[in-house]
Amino acid sequence: MRVVGLDVCKNSVVACVLDAAPTEPRQLYYDYKFPSFFTDSSGIKALLALSPDVAVLEPTGVNYSKFWVTKLAEAGVEIALVGHKQLTR
Repeated sequence: MRVVGLDVCKNSVVACVLDAAPTEPRQLYYDYKFPSFFTDSSGIKALLALSPDVAVLEPTGVNYSKFWVTKLAEAGVEIALVGHKQLTR
């Protein structure tokens, strides 16, 4: 299963694509080249080219994330909204 975590910004998203849970999350953070995608048709095409099965987003900032949630869901990507409280678990 391919999971893409998205940090939604005003005009873009920053992604982290994982095929498995990292053994060293902190090191992954330092080494990973996080791709970013603009909120437009080319951005959603590029994100979908990563072939995600699931997209994980924080539920705050609904206005900014609506584009991404809608387009990913239309493409058949499962959407998971995870808040700060769930992250600590």
